[in-house]
Amino acid sequence: VDQGFPKRFSKQPSAHLRIAYLGQLAELKGIHVLIDAVRQIDDPRLQVKIYGDATRFPSYVERLRTKIGGDQRIVLAGPYSGGDSLARILADTDLLVVPSLWYENSPNVLLEAFAMGTPALVSDFGGMAELVQSEVNGLRFRLGDPIDLARQLRRLLESPELVSTLSAGVPTVRSIQDEMDLLEEVYGRVMKV
Repeated sequence: VDQGFPKRFSKQPSAHLRIAYLGQLAELKGIHVLIDAVRQIDDPRLQVKIYGDATRFPSYVERLRTKIGGDQRIVLAGPYSGGDSLARILADTDLLVVPSLWYENSPNVLLEAFAMGTPALVSDFGGMAELVQSEVNGLRFRLGDPIDLARQLRRLLESPELVSTLSAGVPTVRSIQDEMDLLEEVYGRVMKV
């Protein structure tokens, strides 16, 4: 996890539910599921920014553009790089959505969001489901199911305090240096045995 940004901070309040997707714009990442879910919800308070490189899989990105149509609540926001860029994005994000359709081991983007105190809404599958404790530090939805994802998004729109509750439940993420210190401590104990 890139630790070049503060671990916790106060987000600016907003009348919107600000959602972000961060990562590869590829079909296996399920971004179309997110767009389909948002398009089911007729609420102007919902804002979705999709960050990623649109040049790697241009035919898929074109499909996403078609799905978005004229919906100004959904923006293909382009790529990001580095901790400063990520910190700026997450400062204006209430919820990270990870709609992957394949088995994610331990997505770094989740750990980065957690390091910034941002809860997540993820597919109920693989490492995503292991990292996100439903109703504690985020929510889950059925894999590949835009109807179930829309249901969870409606809950958040109807109960804005739920975002604050989930944010408070986000775990502390150890820095790389903390991980190394712990590993050296364990190694030292084992070597004494």
